[in-house]
Amino acid sequence: KSLLFWTMRLLAGFSVILKGYLRGLFHGLNIIEGFTTLCSRDALIETLKCVGANIVLIIGSDKLLHRTILPLIRKYGCWIYGYDISNSHLLPKLIEPIAGFVFHSTWLFPIWILIYAAVNVPGYNQLASIAFKKQKNISNNTNNQNQNPRTSSPQEELYRNMFFFFLLVQKYSLQGLPNIGFGTLTIGFLGRSISFVFSMLIYSLSSFDYAWAIQGVPVARRHACIEQAWPYFLGFGTPITVLTFFLPFFVSLGLSSCLFPFPIFLAMNNITTVEEEFKSTAQYVPKLPIFEPSYNFTESFANSLTSFVFEKKKNQYRSSINIISQQKEQTQTSKSTKTAATNRKKSSSPPQHLKDDINAALKSSSLSS
Repeated sequence: KSLLFWTMRLLAGFSVILKGYLRGLFHGLNIIEGFTTLCSRDALIETLKCVGANIVLIIGSDKLLHRTILPLIRKYGCWIYGYDISNSHLLPKLIEPIAGFVFHSTWLFPIWILIYAAVNVPGYNQLASIAFKKQKNISNNTNNQNQNPRTSSPQEELYRNMFFFFLLVQKYSLQGLPNIGFGTLTIGFLGRSISFVFSMLIYSLSSFDYAWAIQGVPVARRHACIEQAWPYFLGFGTPITVLTFFLPFFVSLGLSSCLFPFPIFLAMNNITTVEEEFKSTAQYVPKLPIFEPSYNFTESFANSLTSFVFEKKKNQYRSSINIISQQKEQTQTSKSTKTAATNRKKSSSPPQHLKDDINAALKSSSLSS
């Protein structure tokens, strides 16, 4: 009976996992639903900004490096370096990585950070707000605070960006493991496989995070949803992961940024499905705490940053208090000095009755004379 019970339970769990994955995959591929939100003028403008900036500056810069700069170095190396580059095995191995590192560190990586902070994040927030208003049938001119989308505070945006930074570090750390092992079963293969699954959950979390932030869902609740209803999120993040995972680093970032408006629209339209999946998987599917390392790093870094800022403000407060106390002491000292001088002046002058006697004596002497 126990064997039959556990067999039925495993089958039920597998059925729930498969059903949740297929449901998430269907919602992630529902491009028509995404296009209905994109048809609005504001959404189209924000999407074109993200697509144009990422294609021209990110993907275009990467193609410029690999299609123009490095081939020119290979072709004209003999003219630049004074001897035949084809006969030297060491020079191409050194020059191309150095040129790529200089190009990435001085141009591509800084411009990606700039586009992410100045174009992508504001654009995605605006797109999520547009999708929220379209879903709730809210007019852009409404003044009802209960219906308007909630805006994230700067602290929440900072925490979210820190968390996703550590998620990317965790993903590419797994993806970059060396190929050590036997045959195809190597550490690198396992790391890339785990990174592929991890990428599905990252894209799903990134998409639904904008919807959760607008609705004011706490961060702990967001992580609990994705760790419990992970089959649905795996399916939802499969399309964009398949399209971007096997591409070069910056091409993958640029293409995912161009495609990301559609998952935001779809996540906003399927936000109620997540709650249903959370309840349906809680009984049969175990949690998948795959984000726990990044979450712990973010919490530690945020606590350290908070304590540093608090200590700095506390020191500034103490220094201002010391300055105020010193100014008070100087004021009291000057007042006491003035009082002492006045008292000395009063004590050095003769009393009034002596002054009157002296004046009377002087008058009498002048009269007698």
